[in-house]
Amino acid sequence: MGKLSTFDVNDIMSPSESEIYQINNLNLNEIHKMRSDELLKSDFKLDHLNDKDKKDMQDLLLKNYKVFSKSYKTLGETSAVIPEFSLLHNFPLQTKPYSIPLMAKKYAQQEINNLLEAGIIEPSSSSYCFPVIFIKKKQNPNDSNSEPKFRMVVDYRLLNSITETFKICLPKISEIIKNIAGRKIYCVLDLKSAFFQIKLRDEDKRKLAFCTEMGNFQPTRLPFGSKNSTSYFHTLISKCLNGITGKNVQFFLDDIIIAADSLCEFKVTLQTVFDRLTKFNLTLDPAKLQLCKPEITYLGFDLNANGFSPSEQNVNKVTNFPRPKNLKQVQMFLGMLNYFRGLIYDYAGIVEPLVKLTKKNTPFVWSVECENAFNTVQEIILKKPTLKNFDPNLPISLITDASKIAICGILLQKKDNVFYPLEFFSRKLTPAECKYPSIRRELLAIYASVRHFHDQLLGEKFELLTDAKPLTEYQSLDKKPEIVARWLLYLGTFSFTPTHIPGSLNPADFLSRVVEENSLNVNNITLFQPNDKLSMQNISIEQ
Repeated sequence: MGKLSTFDVNDIMSPSESEIYQINNLNLNEIHKMRSDELLKSDFKLDHLNDKDKKDMQDLLLKNYKVFSKSYKTLGETSAVIPEFSLLHNFPLQTKPYSIPLMAKKYAQQEINNLLEAGIIEPSSSSYCFPVIFIKKKQNPNDSNSEPKFRMVVDYRLLNSITETFKICLPKISEIIKNIAGRKIYCVLDLKSAFFQIKLRDEDKRKLAFCTEMGNFQPTRLPFGSKNSTSYFHTLISKCLNGITGKNVQFFLDDIIIAADSLCEFKVTLQTVFDRLTKFNLTLDPAKLQLCKPEITYLGFDLNANGFSPSEQNVNKVTNFPRPKNLKQVQMFLGMLNYFRGLIYDYAGIVEPLVKLTKKNTPFVWSVECENAFNTVQEIILKKPTLKNFDPNLPISLITDASKIAICGILLQKKDNVFYPLEFFSRKLTPAECKYPSIRRELLAIYASVRHFHDQLLGEKFELLTDAKPLTEYQSLDKKPEIVARWLLYLGTFSFTPTHIPGSLNPADFLSRVVEENSLNVNNITLFQPNDKLSMQNISIEQ
């Protein structure tokens, strides 16, 4: 198994300004001046700020110029995490180099020279050797005259097949978004050539050697494409930002997001992150810095003070997806939708006809039900449904409902006599659960919804709104079914007040009827509650 070497972060080399040492014929003072000059030329797009705030931000950035890098020569270098590449066997592995497309040859030669000059690669005579491919980068549609750009990637598939796995758990994107949404100011930081900032052990360099038409080389830094590179890099950033992640700072791989409700809070948080990056000798790409934005796109979602919604790019992917013509296309569509299921009320019930098509030995027949489900979910995403962020200071409500095929729940909070949705939960019933009597399905909806929203509900008092009386009915039974007893035992660990709402007055039930009538226009669902009484007339679905 891959191992992780660690040491005290205070041992990281942090030379003083007067301490001069040579790096590729550039001394430390020259490097600092180069970084400062590069930063002065950068356009940080701060025109949306007033003159004073703009000057304050520029001063803060220039004060921290060492944390920015535009070239390989000034790239950060850290040993805070030391990757170890353990192989299942030590037999040499060599492959012939791939041919380089004519249009990429000039770039390939220049890239190799730049990496050599910066010391990121070095000539190699290793018995390991893997080919390189050059992938064309997306071109700016507004700059059709620019030369095509490429990304150099080593094809490590053969090496990866014999490399022991260094396992980690990446954070859930949905949790990152929920933690950081609902703030007034945002900033996204992107590490420059992220993996190249991690040093390799001497004994691992030869295992990662690669061959090109220009010769054979081996990396001195962690390369892109190797099996455990992502795991080691995530471990590094976790270490770097340990203790400061939360509602103000989150990260996913090399993208760090900072959020705040005031410019003062933002500057303090940004400086804290800069200090950590400097301590670990990591550098950012100034060209990708998104600073002081009231709204920002991060990990496929648009974030602002109102909450979060799917990004325009992802909305277009869903709404422009052609009607599926085979099983593979249905699976692709459902896979895309799964990213946003928490934004869609009764998601499991809506897409159930499409899910049926993916069952084994099911013939592909595009029915009216499939067409309705396909159109309905596209209409919902087109409206860019926005969910609020959880506020621990506001009262919490949970609405649950069950049908013959699915169960669902809505987690809400009330502010100024208005209910705002935080998240939707739904899942399809199993064949056995479909046979439950309606009152047990309602109890299952309560149990499953509470489990799903466990992190927000445990230790909090909340109101449970449902259109049946399963809790009262089952509590009065002397002999309860074993599974029901387990559900009630689990629910007993939570503090809630059940409120019975007849089906005709239940907002969740109302929404489910709208779904069935194929006229769903759920965007930002605001459930008005004047005088603390829910009714059909108090429900507003914003367009």
